Amino acid sequence: MKLLKKLLLLSFVLILLNVQAQKVYTLDASQPIPEIKTGHLKMGNPGPVGHEFQVNSWYMTLSGKPIVPVMGEMHYSRYPREQWEDALLKMKANGINIIATYIFWIHHEELEGQFDWCGDKDFRAFVQLCHKLGLWVYPRIGPWCHGEVRNGGLPDWLLEKKYLKDRTNDPAYQAYVDKYVTEIAKQLNGLLYKDGGPVVGIQLENEYWRGKEGESHILWLKDCVRSHGLDVPLYTVTGWGNASVPENEVIPLFGAYPAAPWTENVKRLPLNEQYFFRPYRNDDKIGADVAQGKNKPYIDPAQYPFFTCEVGMGNQISYHRRPILGPLDGIALIQGKLGSGSNLPGYYVFTGGSNPHGLLTSMEENKDETSYWNEYPDISYDFQAAIGEFGELAPSYHELKKVHYFLNAFGDRFAPTYPVFPEKKDLQKDLNYVVRVNGNSGFLFVGNYLRHFGRPEFKDVQFKIKLSGGELAFPEKAVTIPDSCLAIWPINFAMGQVNLKYAIAQPVCVLGDTWFFVQNKGISPELAFDEQTVGNVESAGASVVRKNGKVLVTNLNPGPDCVINFQDKAGKPQRLVVLSVADAKHMWLLGEQGKQHLYLSKSNLYQNQRTITAIDNSGKMEFSVFPALGKISVDGQELSGKAFGIFEQFALRTLEQKPQISLSPVPVFEASQWLSLGDIAEPERKLYKKIFLKEFCLNNPSTIKSARLISYSRASFDMKINETNVVSKPEANKLEVTDLTGYLQKGNNIFYCIFPLNLAAGPFAATLEIEYMNTDRVTIATDQSWKTTDSYILPSHFVEIQNLKAPLKYTGCLPETTSSKLPGKWQISVPTNYMNGLNNIYLKMDYSGDIGRCYLHDRLVADNYFNGQLWTIGLKKFGNQLEGKKFDLSITPLRADYEMFFDLDPAQVKTGKAEIHQLKVVPEYKISFEAND
Repeated sequence: MKLLKKLLLLSFVLILLNVQAQKVYTLDASQPIPEIKTGHLKMGNPGPVGHEFQVNSWYMTLSGKPIVPVMGEMHYSRYPREQWEDALLKMKANGINIIATYIFWIHHEELEGQFDWCGDKDFRAFVQLCHKLGLWVYPRIGPWCHGEVRNGGLPDWLLEKKYLKDRTNDPAYQAYVDKYVTEIAKQLNGLLYKDGGPVVGIQLENEYWRGKEGESHILWLKDCVRSHGLDVPLYTVTGWGNASVPENEVIPLFGAYPAAPWTENVKRLPLNEQYFFRPYRNDDKIGADVAQGKNKPYIDPAQYPFFTCEVGMGNQISYHRRPILGPLDGIALIQGKLGSGSNLPGYYVFTGGSNPHGLLTSMEENKDETSYWNEYPDISYDFQAAIGEFGELAPSYHELKKVHYFLNAFGDRFAPTYPVFPEKKDLQKDLNYVVRVNGNSGFLFVGNYLRHFGRPEFKDVQFKIKLSGGELAFPEKAVTIPDSCLAIWPINFAMGQVNLKYAIAQPVCVLGDTWFFVQNKGISPELAFDEQTVGNVESAGASVVRKNGKVLVTNLNPGPDCVINFQDKAGKPQRLVVLSVADAKHMWLLGEQGKQHLYLSKSNLYQNQRTITAIDNSGKMEFSVFPALGKISVDGQELSGKAFGIFEQFALRTLEQKPQISLSPVPVFEASQWLSLGDIAEPERKLYKKIFLKEFCLNNPSTIKSARLISYSRASFDMKINETNVVSKPEANKLEVTDLTGYLQKGNNIFYCIFPLNLAAGPFAATLEIEYMNTDRVTIATDQSWKTTDSYILPSHFVEIQNLKAPLKYTGCLPETTSSKLPGKWQISVPTNYMNGLNNIYLKMDYSGDIGRCYLHDRLVADNYFNGQLWTIGLKKFGNQLEGKKFDLSITPLRADYEMFFDLDPAQVKTGKAEIHQLKVVPEYKISFEAND
């Protein structure tokens, strides 16, 4: 008896300790949501009757029904036209339904009065393709765009006008903008939403931080586009900083980024408050380099919906800041915005790209030529985006799908909900949570992630939410929320006639009578049905208990076979599937509304009409699908699947390929012949000189950016270019690098190397490397096209050099020619038929250095700022121009006195060396099949 009393006392103490240990987070969400205003925003034509695309002070509607579209940015002029469709279908497969794109003026009118809308710059073709694929389009027309483009997208010729004030209502500037908008209107003729096309909105300008004083210019831009027939449902501007927002004329859009490459220092960033749920929309740190001293936004947020257009899954790497972005760095930001009331997730950029080749200049934002704030790679605009520069999917891509599918499926429920924030807490120490409600239902957000700072583990967590219909406490069993857990949990979630009071699992979609949820990191799912609305509930292996008006389902093992069968009171059956954390990364919701299928596959999938494409690096592609397809057709052959619970399994195979691509180091004078200085033994000719000369023509339309001579000679020598003597003089028996920038001219040039006559033969080799402002290069190396002579008279335009002849090749022992002054050089050899049926080949280079540059036919085609990640180059982009050719690679060493920020451990940053540690060749396979259902 005493033992029993002790056990009872111990049990009571344990229960008491457990209750005391539980942390209950409370919120009062019982108050009515603020009034939603309609009709006050002066937008354009909403579109055809019955399909109106409209907006109120809180959300968008389509045909009168609330929606939460997902907008992802892709720049058509930064991506190969042949691969537009591939990238767009990947975006659509992720749940993107609006494609935002900048129109960069400088890409289309680099030369004044000569517009170019061809090839990769064919904006009309891009919009038409989006329409064909069922995607809306949102052009961001500028004229100033930023976008890490030269001059923010304004052409050089415009800024060179001394009596013009850009980005103002100067009539001269307005006249040029009017011509620019005229061209855009031609491209979009018949493609606006009102005409049955895909263009649903236009962004005017970008980061126009002139407050009330700038409103007149924004109004003029709006009037300008409308006067050219660009009448669209939405007109927007970027809203951060001291944005100019004429009241009710445009909608301000906001953003947030995980890193800040524009920051003017090399310190680690402070805590980024954008990861937390908060009522404040603006991120005053975006572009803070040019916004210093500006006031906070003056607009009334209650007038406008909270939309975003620039939430970064990644960031562009600048020369002085080289961050590494992880898979959760962006999704945690977007969930922070959604939980805080945003009803439009907009990503910048969702798909990376490459700057196009300029006729006169390179197209990247840079400090040296334009005095802009940052220095970015000349070519690469990978941005560490969800879809990379060459089409490869990043880990962040797979994290996003569950959120986008949720918004696509349940946007009508989510949009009208309003955020209720807990009392102000310690951001770093307290749980980051918020609830969005509308009446008695809504969604609880948990965001336990903070880049670089980590988050504590919150144990024994429960929530108590006061709603209009009463108080809801959940979960029944307290949960532990680990670091990096992001969750959206439904509250009083209608499933037909059944009410799901809450779920400790995240809803994704509904297909017919089957609901799909996913598990959140580190948390065991728990579901509670309202006992008054549900009939029989059962799930193999799970615990189903009726308690206090709820039907609790616990002890679930998430996965494709984790099925909960339930009925409403009328006996109508439904089921709910809880997929695992891993499943969430590999699920694909494809097809149009009403004809969708959910696939589970580690291969990457997308769908175009009835054709599903699977892309994989192994050639072995397996997937499960619900509802069942029955049979599929692969190259005309029918295949049947195997049943796996409610799913159907298929396995596809393709022939394995091993591309023979090789990497080899390149000697300094690989392209140069070694010439002999001769053997003169006549003392009376001491005053004679040995002259080598080379005639060449420089006719690139761009101007010369730099020129240098790399040389080695047994003797020191003088140089003369055209009629100018070169000040520097290479020393004897040394590998020398001589700066010749400024000596060369456009058109014909003569380069002289003037040696004393030698009593003994010696070697001479040289390479003249010329780089243009548009990144093209010319290499002039010593060979038999050079001429030589012995002469007492020195070169002059008054006297023609006599007795010129071909130089003698040097046949003696060659000297060592290595130098830390020069970048390391390699060649990548690509054989004929290198693709051989593959979809793509990715070259992944593990290297050390500062800047990597890749040339094809003396044109820069790829580059990379070292940040410790693999440098990836996709070969598909280059098509048949790469057949049997070689890439030339150069990598400059990182200086020991570098002033940069690296996310890497300092021990991993190697200075003074340019090395390629490994080249990995990764083939990519593609199999397409037709669904026969």
